[in-house]
Amino acid sequence: MPNKYWVANCPSATITSTQAENLAGVTAGTITASKVVVLDANKSQTELHVGTQASPITMSSNTTKLAEVSGNFASDLNASQDARMFHTRCKISGPIDSGGSIYGAFMQLRINSGSSATGAYTVSGAGQYAAAVAYIEASDTDNAFTWGGGKWACLHTKVESVSDHVATGASIYGVQIGNAVKTTDFGAASVNFAGLRIEKDSGYLDFKHAISIDDCASSALLYLKSDGAVVSTSLACSADVATSKVAGAIKVEIDSVTAGANVTRYLWLYSLAPS
Repeated sequence: MPNKYWVANCPSATITSTQAENLAGVTAGTITASKVVVLDANKSQTELHVGTQASPITMSSNTTKLAEVSGNFASDLNASQDARMFHTRCKISGPIDSGGSIYGAFMQLRINSGSSATGAYTVSGAGQYAAAVAYIEASDTDNAFTWGGGKWACLHTKVESVSDHVATGASIYGVQIGNAVKTTDFGAASVNFAGLRIEKDSGYLDFKHAISIDDCASSALLYLKSDGAVVSTSLACSADVATSKVAGAIKVEIDSVTAGANVTRYLWLYSLAPS
């Protein structure tokens, strides 16, 4: 029978010598092999390994990947199976009368140098900076892969509600793109600033449809909120075209590679054509 040790102030609880060795020499906030984990005063730890012993994944502030979830679906999935690499769920089980925001998943790319900064600074690298990246890649160079049935989507959003639920005063969007950039912060001539950008890599297949809408809207297919300036129905047609404030039309700027300058065109949607 292994040696037994009694826990202080609890004479009925005992631990073995092996368990005692796992407790001995533990430093709070530092993970040591075959030792228990004790958080430091900030409830932090140096690193954590997730995965198999042969191929662990390290979560640590000293690496470029703070956390990574990786797996390989090498076998067939049954019709009833739903494979999810990473799943977050925020459940609301009671009334919310007022207060803050609730996010099922929240991702943020924050640019903040802290109090040690000596002045303004610039990120001048030509990289990609994104709060979230969704990526589907067919990268098998050893065997051909066929894109079979099903719908492949880098990002899939869905609004779902079963019967007997009521929406009163709520705005519900599958995707919302917001803007909180001050009007004085950006120079219009040098910045591509768009709510939605669709881009294909050079030399690759063109999109068959840049935007595809299946089962069209029962109301407005395209809704533009009139703010009395950019979108207006009261201005004269000739003046609208001159000031880019076209009533009932969509302005299209085509980047003309051969002409060397953008070409402006209008998609007219109003009952009265411009003069």
